[in-house]
Amino acid sequence: MTGALILSFISTCTGAGAVILSQFVSNRLKDKSDLKKLKFDLIAEERRLAYMLLLNQTGYIKSGITMEYYYQLSNIEPKVKDQESSLERYHEEIKVSNSLHARYSLLIGDYCKNIYQLSLYIENCDELEIIIQKIINHTHQDFTDLFEHINNYPDLYEAYSNEHNDVSKKMQVYKSYYDQIRQIITQIINRKS
Repeated sequence: MTGALILSFISTCTGAGAVILSQFVSNRLKDKSDLKKLKFDLIAEERRLAYMLLLNQTGYIKSGITMEYYYQLSNIEPKVKDQESSLERYHEEIKVSNSLHARYSLLIGDYCKNIYQLSLYIENCDELEIIIQKIINHTHQDFTDLFEHINNYPDLYEAYSNEHNDVSKKMQVYKSYYDQIRQIITQIINRKS
């Protein structure tokens, strides 16, 4: 009788142990799957935010150029009505520029948060911190008096067009920061795969 009791006790313990072990393995696999999904979600969010920041900064530069264009246009317009129209457009561009700058502040906050979360899951990476600091401290061009030296409309319009066409060149340094972050993240993920 005691042998049967011991045998049933061992069977019960073995069954319970198997259930506990299978639950443990199942939870570990689920945790790894959830962690992998979280990494991919954070990486996708990093790319989305980087794209939004680049669009924002492109708009900000164009707005600064346009703002100065209309200011100078108001200075060289011969008719009072045209001057007033140009000054009105100048003030509208100031509002657009301020709005873009406010949006940038929100986006950069979201981007930094995302990068810090991502670095916790992929690897604590000092390189990412250095690049984030470069992005935050990046000096933006001051457009004040950009066209001040121009006194006629054809030259002003040509200079304005050239400045607009050069926006992508002005964005290259800023864009390179996001490319560096993407490369670091890709390298870390490839090492861990």
